[in-house]
Amino acid sequence: MAFSPALFAQYYNNPALQEVIAPDARAAGMADMGVATSPDVFSQHWNLAKYAFSKDTGAVGLSYTPWALRINQFSSPLFYLAGFYKIGQQAISASVRYLSDGNATVRDAPENADGSLVRARYSFDLGYSHTWGKYISLGLALRYIASDFNSENAAVNGLSNTGALAGDIGFYFRYPSKKTNEFALGLSLKNMGMKVTEGSTKRYLPMAMNIGFRYSWLLLPQHQLAIGLDINKPLVPKDQTKTVFSGFFAAFGNNIREWGVSGALEYSFMERFFARAGYHLGDKDYALGSYFSAGLGAKWYQFSLDASYLMSTHANEALTNTVRIGIQYAF
Repeated sequence: MAFSPALFAQYYNNPALQEVIAPDARAAGMADMGVATSPDVFSQHWNLAKYAFSKDTGAVGLSYTPWALRINQFSSPLFYLAGFYKIGQQAISASVRYLSDGNATVRDAPENADGSLVRARYSFDLGYSHTWGKYISLGLALRYIASDFNSENAAVNGLSNTGALAGDIGFYFRYPSKKTNEFALGLSLKNMGMKVTEGSTKRYLPMAMNIGFRYSWLLLPQHQLAIGLDINKPLVPKDQTKTVFSGFFAAFGNNIREWGVSGALEYSFMERFFARAGYHLGDKDYALGSYFSAGLGAKWYQFSLDASYLMSTHANEALTNTVRIGIQYAF
């Protein structure tokens, strides 16, 4: 299936695009709200500082997303493997992300095909988080992001294999307003790192700032409800010639349409069965667009299974009708 020039530029010229796509079913069921939610194994993507407050000693999880269904006809799977282990008041975490772009025909015009491309994009990261007192935790992660073309047409289109180093910084605050209720705030700076070199061009990684809020309370015995809000701000400046440091601050003056907001609810019964729903407000020309999402989850002893579905209103075409499935084991 052919890629338009706009889609080609968006999905192929940035080897770290997958970093802005939610890989896990739980957060995806809440319209990509995950910065201040309660800790789970996939916190590495959202805010690794949450690991230090996890009730579990450790966990490992795997999620699967058949991404870009309408564009690549089921040929773009996104896999995400994450895990963590707590030692006292600190936690060590790691994750691996793999996205295959499948086969796509590149066109410089509707009638001109330049050939097909196959691309694998992946990242590896290692994180550390620690509590500071009773209510605050901080986290730091180091990430290696790479892009690998398996096609002789890559050079023809000015593309080459690339790699870059980046890091995440996470802050998490939680405060029990009552014995059964909890208030939480989160802040995450993602993909802060070097530029990616593509031929003679250097591009920014998708640096972003995420701010989250959550309040959870016990409605009735065994019935709990959480409500939250996430705000996302891309930190990529319009001027690609700026250094990473100066570009970080310059990006705050970019178009306000770049901002995205997610609001969501999560209901749990006996902490065994979960129902989730959310709405993300954003501009598809600058971010991931606007969409509804819903999800379900179940926990059986140490095992958890989650699923979500994205219902597009004005979402980016690559996300339309996206389904995510995740499983985790806690110990």
